[in-house]
Amino acid sequence: MKRCQKCGTENKDSALYCIQDGYPLQTISENSTHHEGENNTCTQCGKENSKGSRYCGYCGLQMGQVAESKQHEAIMPEKKSNLVESGNLKKFVRDFFDIHNMENRQLFKTAGIGAAIAIFVVFISSFMVGNFIQDNLMGHLETAASESYYMDSPTEMYHEFLMDLENDLAGEEFTSNVEIENIAKEINPFKMTNMMMLSNLVGQKVNLKGIEEIEVGQINFSLELGIFLLALIPILGLFLSGLYVKTTNPNLLAKQYLQISIYIGIIYSLFIGIMSFIAGTSIIIESTVMDISMEYTHSFSFIQSLVNGLILGFIFSLLGIYQKDAMKLSQPVTIIEYIQKTTFIILGSVLISTIIGYLFLTSNVNASYELANFSFLEKAPIFIQMGVYLLNVAMFNGFQLSSYIEGINQDMQLSIFGISGNFAEVYTTFDFNDGKIYIYLLMFLMAALFIWIGRQFTRIHIKNSSLIFGAVFAIIFTFITVNTSLTMEAMTSFGISENVTINVGFSAVRTFITTFIYISVLTYIGGKYFNKEKAIS
Repeated sequence: MKRCQKCGTENKDSALYCIQDGYPLQTISENSTHHEGENNTCTQCGKENSKGSRYCGYCGLQMGQVAESKQHEAIMPEKKSNLVESGNLKKFVRDFFDIHNMENRQLFKTAGIGAAIAIFVVFISSFMVGNFIQDNLMGHLETAASESYYMDSPTEMYHEFLMDLENDLAGEEFTSNVEIENIAKEINPFKMTNMMMLSNLVGQKVNLKGIEEIEVGQINFSLELGIFLLALIPILGLFLSGLYVKTTNPNLLAKQYLQISIYIGIIYSLFIGIMSFIAGTSIIIESTVMDISMEYTHSFSFIQSLVNGLILGFIFSLLGIYQKDAMKLSQPVTIIEYIQKTTFIILGSVLISTIIGYLFLTSNVNASYELANFSFLEKAPIFIQMGVYLLNVAMFNGFQLSSYIEGINQDMQLSIFGISGNFAEVYTTFDFNDGKIYIYLLMFLMAALFIWIGRQFTRIHIKNSSLIFGAVFAIIFTFITVNTSLTMEAMTSFGISENVTINVGFSAVRTFITTFIYISVLTYIGGKYFNKEKAIS
């Protein structure tokens, strides 16, 4: 009889998979059998395993099997051979998504439960955060907007729009595809479905079309409102989904954990894609006594929902599966460990830069005055957003703020070398010279951090390890940076057509190239010149 290594169920000798949970059963030759009292040392990674173990709990190699065996070659990132080189990529992809395979079905079931946990957390958190913003923050924001140097703030304009709409609808007889008293609720930007889209950093489009007799007016604008604090909602949910997978399935192979994370990413991506349609709103209002009508459409990007859902779902569910002892310093690092370590390091770096961002803003006289009426919870998104931006600047990326309004171009660039541009109002209000010392402090902290990381985790094949680490870091960090940039493009046509464009953030290409070079160079320096042990470059 074969005993399942995962659940302990006894199966027939001819069975390939466990009848209870579908876990693969593999025979072990007499020479590979481990008896009581035998020292179970993995021949590939050198880790000690418990007596009677069939597979190494750290790298997945079958116990008693030589490291050069091709049995696990497709799932061992330490091997020189890989799927692309062996020409088996198509077969791997086909087998990976083969739903008739019992092992895949079991892994997909596990991923489904994990994705359900993430979705539940996102649902509840979006509802709670949306209500909190409406009940506690909007009043303060309106007050701050009215007292701010910038009198025509978006918050104040939105508030005035709702007030005018309510007064106009009360003065005439109107019909609508939505109950008149529910219109304000429908266009509420903080309702749960909208908060779910915002937390997943999905872009949105708004179209407002008005017809009065023969005059037609229209406003179209697209908005990328990437608030990093809100992104912590899906990050938390997906991390918990990965934690569930690791807790309930502690003995899976690295390939299987990777497979589950991809499944979670796909499921979560489809869910966010579906929600992008549900979150949209379309309202048509017509007057029964006058030739007046208004059409309001609010939609979210379906493609961006799928892409962001897939990337967030994969990366942060894999982060939840992270095992502290998985990385052995004397062995090459697997791609899974690269992703896990990189994600941890990025989140830690954002935390450090957020603290620096707080010091940066509070040391600036004008910025402190503008934020004086804000509570700490209202300031938190600003500090975290500033942290992401300053982290980019500290890594020699260039922050850009540009606008095109009424035919006038204004721009500002902030880098480690200083500030430039003709955006006089912003330059006057935020004199970056007040807090420049904190930018330099963050620059040295980040440089020291990545040199230390290179010293710790690139002890074998330093050049290749540094390049891979730099590439993985650049991909994930560019995704976060670009999606937390703020962009608004608007076109109005009320008698006179006018285009308005506002960009706040970073270029995707420049962010990737700068980050890749910065991380690769510093980790190589750390591994090559600050490592006391003899390293292989």
